Amino acid sequence: MTIVAMPLPEKISRDSSKTTTFRQVTAQFGDSYSQVAPNGINNKIDTWDIVWGGLDTAQYQTVTTAIESVGSWGVLTWTPCNESVQKKFRISGDVKYTHEGTGTFRVEISVKQVFDL
Repeated sequence: MTIVAMPLPEKISRDSSKTTTFRQVTAQFGDSYSQVAPNGINNKIDTWDIVWGGLDTAQYQTVTTAIESVGSWGVLTWTPCNESVQKKFRISGDVKYTHEGTGTFRVEISVKQVFDL
């Protein structure tokens, strides 16, 4: 498995956003009673929509190379904004490359947190 550090974390835009999902298991009983519990020890999963904006050509190539080296099968390591612990993420969905004009570029990806066994 390929593991790469998130490229240019200092260039990640404020337009980036996080969604947290809490996984659960539910047992529904015939009398309309149910029980709910966390699903496993890693039941809180973060998904980030990350945006790099205003990249020059060299920065654009750095981000593109890192993303294409891991694809959707490798892992990007990153300490998200306002957090103190490094986490592992896998690209989920499409990668959007935009030429903003006058030599600047924008890259957008969605990453989902993954865990070690």
